[in-house]
Amino acid sequence: MSNQIEIAKLHHEISEMRARLFQTEAQLERLRAAKQALASEQASLHDHKKWGSEPELEHDAWRGQAESTHD
Repeated sequence: MSNQIEIAKLHHEISEMRARLFQTEAQLERLRAAKQALASEQASLHDHKKWGSEPELEHDAWRGQAESTHD
């Protein structure tokens, strides 16, 4: 009888380990997807970095046709 109890305990432990393994694999998949999304976002931000640091207009961009009317 004690062997059957041990076997039942071991089957229960195996079931718990399989459940933890399934949860861990799901977490790893979510982390991989998040890593990919972050890498993509980082690349996008890097591409747009110059637009955040450079002004849209040069300091003398206002010069043009209107300059002669103000002189």
